[in-house]
Formats: sequence, structure tokens, C-alpha cells
Amino acid sequence: MRWKDRRAIHPTGTMFLCAMRVLFGIRWVAHRLLYHLPMNAARDAMDHVATHAMQLRSDQDLRWLDDHFAPDVDARGVTFPVTRRCEFLAGRYCAQQALQQIVSPPIPWIPAGHDRSPRWPDGIVGSITHTTDYVAAAVARSDRIGALGIDSESLLPATVVREMAALVAYPEELALFRSAAPSLAEARVAVTLCFSMKESLFKCLYPLTQRYVDFLSAQIIAVHAETGTLRLTLCAAWSDRFPAAWACDGGFRLDGSRVHTWVALPASSRRMPS
Repeated sequence: MRWKDRRAIHPTGTMFLCAMRVLFGIRWVAHRLLYHLPMNAARDAMDHVATHAMQLRSDQDLRWLDDHFAPDVDARGVTFPVTRRCEFLAGRYCAQQALQQIVSPPIPWIPAGHDRSPRWPDGIVGSITHTTDYVAAAVARSDRIGALGIDSESLLPATVVREMAALVAYPEELALFRSAAPSLAEARVAVTLCFSMKESLFKCLYPLTQRYVDFLSAQIIAVHAETGTLRLTLCAAWSDRFPAAWACDGGFRLDGSRVHTWVALPASSRRMPS
């Protein structure tokens, strides 16, 4: 399965989203989201990252977000279904709030490119993520952080885990999580973490590679539960700059029924090799 096709089997697809929102509704509570990487180099990198997150819990959110972004939204022809529109606008709101921490004057709108990925202002890297009721954005100056990817996922249902496990994770990866800590041993947690971690890696590298790849083109090769860090390597070349066996560090955090993951690369990753 390629990352471009991931929503086809992901439980946060349109029908699942609609059902969840009918059952639980949507109401937002904005708060500061802190992604902590205990490893020294990674922690230093994340010190340069500004973040903002919000929870969605009532249909009043969409009206509030519409009012907040009008007339920008209508001028840009944002015509998603209601649930998708709410997620989209919430992501832009979080990005806007995070950007206000590092740039001035405020950025009124983050447009989408032809591939639907955010088009960040010059000199900025960033990433947006959302689940059924949670949205977050992280941004940084590109002279401090070369590439950035974050992802948050609700724990996958057991039925979905059985279908997805072989598509997103190697058996060795699941074994690493089982041996790392009891809290990571459950299949739902391990598979969701594999999925989310590779989502973060893809979001981090896609702006530099402009290439869609399979989930199994990357592999988690080390997990450190006590620090919430892990190491990933590429099983195939993603580009000339990111060949097979290239490796990087990432971080993760469990938050009840949700997981958060992230990858941040140094500014030097944006420079072409000599």
C-alpha cells in the first residue's frame, strides 16, 4: 500500500468520520501541544518547533472556524463535505496559531498545493495532522529545522489491525514493540505506532522527495520505550538524497486511546549533497 492510497483502508475514512461525529459530536478546546524528544540532538531540534493543537467535539466548531476564516475560505473555493471541511479548517487554524509563535505579521491562510499538501511560507517547514476529534500543527524556521513531520492517530480497531498489519509493518517491527515495554506489546498499539511513525516520516520527507512510497519501504529498527524514541531506516531509496539504509530518529507518545509521533531533521537535510 502506498501512502497516497492510505485513506482507502484507514479507519478515519469518510464513512467512519461521519459515523463518529454523529455519535459523539464535535466541540473544540485549543491548547499547546508539546512534542518532547528525550534524545539530546532530537530534543534540541524540537526546541525550535512551534506547535498548536485542538480537540473537536461539537458542530459549533465548523461555524466558528468558518467565521474565523471568512472570506478567505469562500474565495479559495473550499467545498469539502462538512466533516472534512471542519478538519481542514481546524488544521489551518492550528497552523496559523503555531506560525504566530515564530513569524510576524500573522499568516492569514495556508494554501494547499496540487497534491493537497500545505504550502508553507518561504523559510518555513511544517506539518498538520488530524484524527476524528483531534487536530495539530507544528512549524519551524527552515534555517533551524530542515524537514518536519508529525502524526496523531486513534488506536486502530482490532478488525482493522488484522487487515492492516502486513501492509504497514514488518514482523520484526512488531516484535520490537512487544519486547520494548508491556504498554507497547498490544497489537493495536504496535500496528498503530508503525502506521503513525511512517506517516510522520513520509510527511517529513515528501517535501524533499516529491515521491509516494510504500509503508514497507521504511522500517523501525530500534525502540526505546523509556525515552519515547525510535530509529527508522529506509528499505529502498526514496531519492538520491535519501538512499536505502539512510536512517533517522523519531519520537512517540501514547495518550490514552491516541498515539502521537514525529520526525524532525536538521537544516542541513535541505542542502543538496556536493
